[in-house]
Amino acid sequence: MYGKSAATGDPLVIRFDPAESPFSSQHQNLAWFLEETFNTIRVGDLHQVSSMPAIFGDKTNVIVIYTQSYFGIPVQGASLKAVFDLHNRLLQASFKLVDSITLDPNPSVSPELAIKWAMRDAHLMSVPSPLRKLLLPRDLITHKTSLKVYRSGLTTGSSGANHLIWEIQFRSASSTIMDPQFAFLVDAHSADVLGVRNLLKGSLYRELRDYPSTSPYWVEGDSMPKDDVEGTAFLNAAGDYYTTLYNMYKWRSYDNRDSPLIGNVNMEDKNVCPNAYFSDSDNMTYFCTGLSRYDIATHELGHALSSCLDNGYYEYMSGALQEAFSDTIAETFSQFWNGSGYYDIRDPRRTCLNTSVATQKRWIVGDDCELFGDGLRDMYNPTCGDLPETISTMQCFPYDMNGVHYNCGPPSVLFSLLSDGGYFYGPLYPGIGLLKAWHIFFQAKYEYQSPSETFSEYAGHLQMACDDLADEEGNLIDQYGTITDEHVIPDDCDILDDLIDAVGMTDTPCSNYVFWGAYPSYIPVSGGVTAIYTSGCSGCTTFMKLGTETYSSESEVFTYFGTTTGWNQYSPFQIPELLGSNMLVNFSIASDSNFANTPALDDLYSLPMTIEYYEQPTFSGVSPDSGSVDGGYWISIKGEGFQAFPGPCSPITGFYYDCLVCVWQSGESGVYADYGLFVSSTEIQCLAPAVSQPSIWNISVSLNLHSIADGYVEFHYEDDDNLVLIIVVCVIVGVGIIAGAVVIGIVAHHYNRKRQYDQLPNSTQIPKSAS
Repeated sequence: MYGKSAATGDPLVIRFDPAESPFSSQHQNLAWFLEETFNTIRVGDLHQVSSMPAIFGDKTNVIVIYTQSYFGIPVQGASLKAVFDLHNRLLQASFKLVDSITLDPNPSVSPELAIKWAMRDAHLMSVPSPLRKLLLPRDLITHKTSLKVYRSGLTTGSSGANHLIWEIQFRSASSTIMDPQFAFLVDAHSADVLGVRNLLKGSLYRELRDYPSTSPYWVEGDSMPKDDVEGTAFLNAAGDYYTTLYNMYKWRSYDNRDSPLIGNVNMEDKNVCPNAYFSDSDNMTYFCTGLSRYDIATHELGHALSSCLDNGYYEYMSGALQEAFSDTIAETFSQFWNGSGYYDIRDPRRTCLNTSVATQKRWIVGDDCELFGDGLRDMYNPTCGDLPETISTMQCFPYDMNGVHYNCGPPSVLFSLLSDGGYFYGPLYPGIGLLKAWHIFFQAKYEYQSPSETFSEYAGHLQMACDDLADEEGNLIDQYGTITDEHVIPDDCDILDDLIDAVGMTDTPCSNYVFWGAYPSYIPVSGGVTAIYTSGCSGCTTFMKLGTETYSSESEVFTYFGTTTGWNQYSPFQIPELLGSNMLVNFSIASDSNFANTPALDDLYSLPMTIEYYEQPTFSGVSPDSGSVDGGYWISIKGEGFQAFPGPCSPITGFYYDCLVCVWQSGESGVYADYGLFVSSTEIQCLAPAVSQPSIWNISVSLNLHSIADGYVEFHYEDDDNLVLIIVVCVIVGVGIIAGAVVIGIVAHHYNRKRQYDQLPNSTQIPKSAS
């Protein structure tokens, strides 16, 4: 009735008649369920992480949350919520487990090598980008490394593959924040980097700390602070948050253990600000100066609650659902308590608001934050903030690091329309009221939602939650703890079903055929390789018309760095040498040889369909021509024909002026590459790396992040007794550079790096070939 998971093919929920449970213990009944349902998953593969009382229906029932492991290795995003009655009988199983895993649990790649690859790629993500929203600090250090199983596609609703991975957590060395800020997922057998994640997401007891102090300047029981906008805003939000959850569900704090709600305010860390986040490593919220306002504070406390109820992965659709829920809790509680979002129901035509007018701020997240003027997001009409509000308009470009904020629009508009009603692409949908909408969404999260939830699965879980409440026919409890006359009825669930259809929550995302770019679009006059990136063309053949010739290439799934399995594809093409004198050549692509099915172009993110040819530069000298092995200083390279192409030259780096690269090669010490600085057509500058010993290095350049010029200059490193750093890494993300040849990384990143760089941890062996 409620559908299946597109990622696993399993039903979202299985419900049982109590008489079906053959045993008297939870453990035995769970083992029975697993043996009846799965091929390989057994009770020893599940680990109980928490137990919660049922908040709807029979209050003597208990909900037990389990996570999955494989040979003792955690399976990311795989979980089970089992409902048992007072007699330990299994009543319901809401699950998303990964069956029939056949991975070798013994890693072929050492954690040291995995860290090197992750560090290399992290370095190239430290430059600001108009296309890439996640910016990494340049001084990352390793925080923690863990072996896990990663199933691609779990958070995107597509059938993926299982990988044994090293999850490497990093933090900034210069930051005062000790928590890990980013995690890289590195295949433990091939060394491919599969993804990167942003990790920055009792009786009533609250604390305020003036960041970075660890001592509270205000604790529960003190008088409310005066002339302290930052502190007072957090305390008000935290108080309403605690009171609402307790009055409605007898749920204490964010974890039902009465843990303190701690706000660290006045943060001025350049690696984070302006931002706010909840850290699940120390269970505290952090706010840059100006951001500890009611909406934002309640939003971050929503992440704290999510960490206990479903602990969703902060990526793709599951991450977007986490953001949407935090926005929902912020705006709902604000309206419950006459907070900043308490305003009259808006015009049902959902027109964009002038938020400078005090009566027009309902559903505006962050409306009380001076830093954001008109607010952060409009839940009632996400398009007012250039966010999608239907699945068909989701952002699917390959530069989007996970889309957790971009794509939170569909579930947000679903909630606000269910509450208030309004016109949506034609029809006028009636609202059921804020209290009923909130209870439905909370029940779905509490009893059903998984860590790797997709929009389609979420739709099914919302329908189950609505049916639960309608079947119970119980009066709902409000924020004051009062039993109201309101209760969910079947008509409310019909409205929910209609809105789910209107938003397209069960539709396949990113199915539209869209062209994103050719990388690189700059090709030497002698020819070279580029790759065409699209979405909505999985498994298709891409045809490219360049000049008078037509070429074809099979598309491959692009799964690197925050892109999503099944959402984006690339097709590599060998671009011929320049014929004629026109250096700028237009091309067209299609998924058929007749060019009847051509891709759409995105106004903001699609690059031009052009190939620009260029002459490789020549070299005449270097100044200085020698320096300390310590590195860290700039040298000037002279020559002719240097250029600074605006880029981007790779969807992985995804920023302007990422094309010019200095390439250092040594027969003794291997290869090193980093971005260069363009001075003029006759001069570039390169930053000298530190090396292990006095040695001679040849310095060349790539103008397009892929093809290396034939010439070079020679640089001599001189001895320095203080050197302790050894350079053993290679290259550019998406580019493999070897002596005298070029490996196109857009193809090579699917190869087995462990085989190519077998001795990297202890030597600088360079592969003979990777083509």
